[in-house]
Amino acid sequence: MSAYLSNLPIKNTISGLGLDVGQHLKYEKELDTDMPLLEQREFALLSTRYTKPVVINKPVKWGSGFHSIKHHNFHIDKNLYLLHFGSVDMKMLEEKAKKRGSDWLNHLKRRGNGTINTITKKPAKTERWFRIARVIQTLCRPIYSLRKPAMCGLKIVVKIPKRFKQHNI
Repeated sequence: MSAYLSNLPIKNTISGLGLDVGQHLKYEKELDTDMPLLEQREFALLSTRYTKPVVINKPVKWGSGFHSIKHHNFHIDKNLYLLHFGSVDMKMLEEKAKKRGSDWLNHLKRRGNGTINTITKKPAKTERWFRIARVIQTLCRPIYSLRKPAMCGLKIVVKIPKRFKQHNI
């Protein structure tokens, strides 16, 4: 990895393509915390929220939540990914909501989780969509923040490639 990054022409930052890994409620059971996550999860939502800078080469001024760099555009590398696991298991989300209070739990039971709902309801595409998503996110920007990537309203579910699973994440 260090050899790859050392040879990249980095202007200020490089971003990884965001994949929000989630549980498919019809096909995947509750998470076993003793096993690697990607052995148990097959699907992810292409997510601009997690397409964010993962490499910087000089001091920068971060945007909120480290989701962007102020005054700099995104450069999404074709070989870098940022996998987010916040929606990896519905039972874990329910336990977390319970601790926050009955309103949170009722909301989750009524509305579900956006990532899990989308992954469960939409058919999965192949990793060919990684390239397409990079193009869309490079060209499509929200009017309120022209330096942030967008998916033009598309919600694309992808099957996580087998090559990702060899890293025992």
